Amino acid sequence: MSQALWAGGLHQTSYWNSYNGRKGGKNPIPQPATVTAMAAPELVRYVQERFDVEVKDLDFAGNSAPLAQPGDIIAYQWNKRDKQPFEPDHLAFVVSIADGNYPEVAEWGTAPLRIPYQKRGWTWSELNGTWLQADNPKMVAKLLHFRNP
Repeated sequence: MSQALWAGGLHQTSYWNSYNGRKGGKNPIPQPATVTAMAAPELVRYVQERFDVEVKDLDFAGNSAPLAQPGDIIAYQWNKRDKQPFEPDHLAFVVSIADGNYPEVAEWGTAPLRIPYQKRGWTWSELNGTWLQADNPKMVAKLLHFRNP
């Protein structure tokens, strides 16, 4: 996700980069990038703090997301428990909008595929060939809509 955002014109910073050069901090495990660049919750927090984004809850029942536009991000939490704060564990880019305001997304695949998906509906699982909410009834998702890209 971070690589695509950088390729799209957002600049790397000392806290969000591909070279793990965070100023004033040390990462105990050598990594090719900062944690903010690699972990979904940290990246979502970073984007919310530094860019003009509107965060909207998404409804799996309706499938539509009228505010979504290509370049926006959909953040998923696979198994949210009651009263637990939203902590996304997967991110996908909105790449197009199908009929009915149905966002189509692309992202890095999940195990065991580990391949990039060309495109899928935001509520569809290519891995399991079914609706995401069928396999993950406690799943929640939020749209991060960039107001001023």
